Amino acid sequence: MVQRAARILSGDALPNGGSYEGQIVYRVASGDTVQMELTFESNGEKNQEEPDVGFYLSTNSIISNNDTLLDDQTFFLVRNTPYEMDKNITIPSDTS
Repeated sequence: MVQRAARILSGDALPNGGSYEGQIVYRVASGDTVQMELTFESNGEKNQEEPDVGFYLSTNSIISNNDTLLDDQTFFLVRNTPYEMDKNITIPSDTS
């Protein structure tokens, strides 16, 4: 497995803020545009799926009404075929 770091759009690696449930946590600032490297894969029973994926700003691992939806996207996935993409997300400038 290859570990890939999240980066701000300038190309600088984001500061590592520790870990949460075995995943690296990165520190971001309001107004930063973050580039994420993502992999999606369907291992389900259907041959093809089109899941809706939301990208949220949250203070924890539970998505709730207190969290901010930053973007959403629908993907076309074929079973057992990884889909890799880079995704740019901007942290709202009014975030504290």
